[in-house]
Amino acid sequence: INGLRSRAGQDTLRLRIGLHWGEVVIGNVGTEERLDWTAIGDVVNTASRIEKNCNPGAILVSKELRDAVIAASHDEIKFAELFQIVVKGKSDALSVCQVKKTGD
Repeated sequence: INGLRSRAGQDTLRLRIGLHWGEVVIGNVGTEERLDWTAIGDVVNTASRIEKNCNPGAILVSKELRDAVIAASHDEIKFAELFQIVVKGKSDALSVCQVKKTGD
């Protein structure tokens, strides 16, 4: 997408992605007039808080997600060192790390 935007003379997108791991409740939420398929729960809220601490253009993941990826033997996905962030709604700091970009 950014290649197309660049050729069109538009600014590149610098997205921030925050990911967490755990159980959520998914389903239709709303009324007949406006029904949305969504996920709700603490895991969703925590992922949102992680995203707010992410640098533009990066992917920041929780230790829980990193550990699940490592346990599943996805060796093609590399992670930087863990560090701590303090987020709204949590009494303890969260351990997070960035996903390394290809070539890092």
